[in-house]
Amino acid sequence: MVLGGYTVTGGLAVAGEPTDGVPPGVAPSRSRQTVEITVSGSGYAPTEVHVPAGAPVTLILHSRHVTGCLRGFTLASRGVDATLPADGDTTLDLGVPAPGVLRYSCAMGMYSGRIMIG
Repeated sequence: MVLGGYTVTGGLAVAGEPTDGVPPGVAPSRSRQTVEITVSGSGYAPTEVHVPAGAPVTLILHSRHVTGCLRGFTLASRGVDATLPADGDTTLDLGVPAPGVLRYSCAMGMYSGRIMIG
């Protein structure tokens, strides 16, 4: 069993697939990066994620019993102003962001986070 895991990991490394070191909230991909953030009554989790530059980014917001200002999601630098459901998923295409920081917040700015591109 150990050798099987070693063989699979070695094969993924040769194929260029990441086998470790992938930040929480980011799904590994050769081209499109998927960022997943959970929105709940206590805010966003994680509040900071890192993705490599030069790839298109899809943001998936998982709403869990969301009320109040957290239902209004704003990512001003990308022109995003979305109303989230109380429960459910919202998928946003962020295109190919330039290296830097994408800051997001709730409608009132009380809760916030950032996506680090680079």
